[in-house]
Amino acid sequence: MIFSLSSLFQNIVVHIKFIISWIPENGEFYRGKQEQEGNGFLLGEIYSGKKEAQAVKQQDGKQGAGMPRNNHQADVLLGQVRQYIQQHSLLQPGDRVIVGCSGGADSLALLDILHRLRDELAIEMAAAHVDHMFRGEESAADARFVADICREYGLVCYQTAIDVPAYIRTSGLSAEDAARQLRYRYLHQVASRWGGAKIATGHHADDQAETVLMHLLRGAGSQGLSGIRPLAAGIIRPLLAANRCRIEEYCRSRQLFWRTDSSNLKTDYRRNRIRLSIMPQLTDLMQADVARQICRSAEILAGESDFIRKQAEGLWPHLVQEEDDVLLLDINRFHDLHPALKRQVIRLILEKKRGLTGISFDHVEVLIQMVDCWQVGTNYILPGGLRVKKDYRQVGFGYVGQDSTKPGLTIGIAIKVPGMTSVSQLGLTVCSELHREEPAVPKTDRMNTAVFDLQALTLPVYIRTRLPGDRFTPLGMSGSKKVKDFLIDAKIPSNKRDRAPVFYDATGRIFWLGGMRTSEYGKITAATREFLHISLHDAQEDDERQ
Repeated sequence: MIFSLSSLFQNIVVHIKFIISWIPENGEFYRGKQEQEGNGFLLGEIYSGKKEAQAVKQQDGKQGAGMPRNNHQADVLLGQVRQYIQQHSLLQPGDRVIVGCSGGADSLALLDILHRLRDELAIEMAAAHVDHMFRGEESAADARFVADICREYGLVCYQTAIDVPAYIRTSGLSAEDAARQLRYRYLHQVASRWGGAKIATGHHADDQAETVLMHLLRGAGSQGLSGIRPLAAGIIRPLLAANRCRIEEYCRSRQLFWRTDSSNLKTDYRRNRIRLSIMPQLTDLMQADVARQICRSAEILAGESDFIRKQAEGLWPHLVQEEDDVLLLDINRFHDLHPALKRQVIRLILEKKRGLTGISFDHVEVLIQMVDCWQVGTNYILPGGLRVKKDYRQVGFGYVGQDSTKPGLTIGIAIKVPGMTSVSQLGLTVCSELHREEPAVPKTDRMNTAVFDLQALTLPVYIRTRLPGDRFTPLGMSGSKKVKDFLIDAKIPSNKRDRAPVFYDATGRIFWLGGMRTSEYGKITAATREFLHISLHDAQEDDERQ
């Protein structure tokens, strides 16, 4: 099996290199092909599946008549999704589900299918939509379209508009990564407020093939080549068993008119380039359903990756100890492991210490060499400042002392109210919201979420790290206390004290030590009428949730 998978991937890579050498930069040949085949894409308009642009525009985003209903096509996909949900235990009776709906064919089909199955599955459902503010009126029209559809279904629709272009400028992320990060952050916030609901997205088999192909070209291991999982981090993907063509046929048969994001036809984005250029040409060159073969390989690799991970987790108590916030890896026992288990053990350690964002295959291989071959006393610093040090019998993973690679933030950054603010110096994103009623804060979020009396504070509000002489009055106390003494009494490790987020307003008074304790200043009282809700998010969490 390993030989066959390797041969498949090597064959694919060879053809991809050939294809990339002559793909037009602007993707014009693809748009021409669509027009020749008469698929009828309407940029920023509703797509009916026929060349009836004017009639569709007159529908103004609503489900309309004029197409014959093919119940057989719809029932086939409905049964396929039902079986996939059962096979992977995606939903249980009583579950609540937030359907991420962009207005495109995939998410619209998912919304319709789950709506048809909700009584049978005994679930509650709602929808959520994010306007990324990339396309002006076009994306605003998408939001109105989704709201209208949800109104027809009788579903609650949560919506927000996020200035992703502004976030890109402050975070340095690519457009794709920034949009995905903020979109999932919002979906998780909505799901959390709705009692820990699951999130359902419209990823399908073609998305899976494209993802695996991107990971393959990046040099990913078995975990990356496993692609998108049916269930991960509270997100379910019921459509992974179906391809794009089948989903669009379902929409036609159900008379569902969907919207097409014009940016999906631009080859500026890496995923679009693979979807629009590489995958069609690979299919022609291989004379086979390449997407289906890639998905089958991904499923095999997912099973093998899960098996290796379980084996590594079973070895964990014999290999790793934790002392003073440092993970210590036993060198002698590590030597005897199979290379696949060595890689997985290193990945598990990094997951627990700093997450896998920014960690490449090369980082993992260097750490294996360090454990096996490097001299005692050598150090290696990973992205983000995690320091690895080799001793005689153990290798320690931890932030030792005040790490110069992880400086604090002594100059305050103004927080957008309401809005999202990237604080890259601390690896955080701060989300602030305004409410007329006090928002509920789930127990699982209370450490990184707090609510304040907006009128008691003086805007703007800022975030920084502690300064010498900082004092505040912890909630429930009558007198002030030095921030330094509070952190020591709270047993915050010394390497983390200088990175603890401090929130203060325009008067300079501290109202929150982020993630630890609020102040008497800015607290909610019976007279509070406007509530400021602030939540902290680790920048690494967004990638891990995908």
